[in-house]
Amino acid sequence: MSSFHLPQEITDHILDHLHDETETLRQCSLVSRSWIQGSRKHLFCQVSFGSSLLLKRWEKAFPNPLNSPGFYIRRLVVNGPEVFANVSGEYDWTQAFSRVVELEMWSRTNNPRFHFLLQLLIISERLCIAVAPLLPSHILKIICSLPLLEDLSIAGYEVGDDDDDDDACTVSQPSTSPPLTGTFQIRWTRGIGPTARQLLALPNGIRFRDLDCAWCIESDLRWIKALVDRCADTLQYVRLDRKVVKASCASPIDFSRATKLKEVTLQLDDLGDVLTAMALKTLTPDHRDLRMISICAIVDDYVNDEPRFEEIRRSWMGLDRFLVQLRESTAFDTRVVYSKGKVGKGLQEHVESLFPEMRKRGIIKLEEL
Repeated sequence: MSSFHLPQEITDHILDHLHDETETLRQCSLVSRSWIQGSRKHLFCQVSFGSSLLLKRWEKAFPNPLNSPGFYIRRLVVNGPEVFANVSGEYDWTQAFSRVVELEMWSRTNNPRFHFLLQLLIISERLCIAVAPLLPSHILKIICSLPLLEDLSIAGYEVGDDDDDDDACTVSQPSTSPPLTGTFQIRWTRGIGPTARQLLALPNGIRFRDLDCAWCIESDLRWIKALVDRCADTLQYVRLDRKVVKASCASPIDFSRATKLKEVTLQLDDLGDVLTAMALKTLTPDHRDLRMISICAIVDDYVNDEPRFEEIRRSWMGLDRFLVQLRESTAFDTRVVYSKGKVGKGLQEHVESLFPEMRKRGIIKLEEL
């Protein structure tokens, strides 16, 4: 009597449904040779090396890179360049990680060197860097080392000064750069200027369709404006997270040229940040693809300061009327998510008073966290 055998497509379908059941997948890989490939696909889709010891264990467990599960790795996380500091010179790491498309690098060293790793993973399409500090010249090197790069995420505590870098004098402007057509996320706590400057100077330009930017100092607003303007022809999703305590810049971010926008999200420190919100007034009837405007903010104790709150309320009511008119030509939804700061009673009433026209027409959703 022949053994029971499932068609490969059914086996793969079953294993796809078990993609997050690690222990079950391990057991499946022991059932039959035909289950091994499908199980490994999910077990090893993401691998993290937090130390050189873990990397050496990998090398010992899979001495032949051609037969290692590294073939199934799509997302590789490396915690510090020192992980690869003492790797075997005989092991073919290029073969071991030949299909990685998403690379995440973490480091707290003063001068992170990821050159070895980047040479192996030139096929990466998505890159996440979280280091402190990071020199502008290193940002340029890393980006231009990945010719297929589409998505870029950068986070850190500070950007260093290239004047302190021994290699800074040898850094030349690259002749080419990756496509950068996906998502750009940046989270610097001490200014995005040096990073934005490097991106804006890339020879092939930037054409991100998704911008997710957080900024903490007032001077960063000009760089946010420049990024939005440079990506205006391709931009579809924008999320702006403003953490500046005070802003005196007179002109808001301009979305007028980004007519392919589908979603705009504004994360405000408080509803008193009218300047950032006024970016919505640059939307036009040409934004026919716009589907969602989200505003997230804290309502602080200024609501108890009647003169100030009245000034804020007038600004928001002006925006309220503008969005009502805009919606006559563009079918978007508006959502406002607010949370309580120091304000006590009457929170809902205060927020509702900012959007009278949209509430009257039932085209806004207010949510309290």
